[in-house]
Amino acid sequence: VEEHELRCPECKKKKYVRDGWYRGEHEDRQRYKCSTCGRRFRDNLGFEYRHMPRLFITLALMLSGMGISVANIQMTLAHLGVKVHVDTITRILEHYSKIVERYARTIKPPGIQDTWSSDEKEQKVRGEKRWIVTVMDLTSRFILTWDISDTKQNYDAAPLLRAAKARAGKIPRPYIADGLGAIPYRL
Repeated sequence: VEEHELRCPECKKKKYVRDGWYRGEHEDRQRYKCSTCGRRFRDNLGFEYRHMPRLFITLALMLSGMGISVANIQMTLAHLGVKVHVDTITRILEHYSKIVERYARTIKPPGIQDTWSSDEKEQKVRGEKRWIVTVMDLTSRFILTWDISDTKQNYDAAPLLRAAKARAGKIPRPYIADGLGAIPYRL
């Protein structure tokens, strides 16, 4: 987590004083008061306007990343004393997944090698079969890019490979595919 400068959410100034504590049901947080505009706020970077404590939001994201279902995440949080609806967990996962995905697409490891591979996997998404197609560096196992397709046969992988080429900044030699007909022979 990067260090950040605490600022007033209203006037964006860095002039504030401590103003007691926010006593929540599951966590206590330092409260601040802006010296310029008088607004009271908490240091809640990334979790603004969320009533669920950030510890439980982080736990829900971790459990989801491990493949735990939303219903089981709800039961886990209930065991910890947090009663939250399944729809709330789904909204939180969708919101933070978009943020994480935007960040993850900017990561470029320094050791991308020349041998890449593509593979596809059948996965149920909201009860329907989908195909997840990935392109990865074989040495580091870093996923350069991925896409979701409705069908395996009619999938056009050319945009996926162009995105992988743009992200890595080079063309792979050799490129290994397992026979997916949509993978072009030339990049």
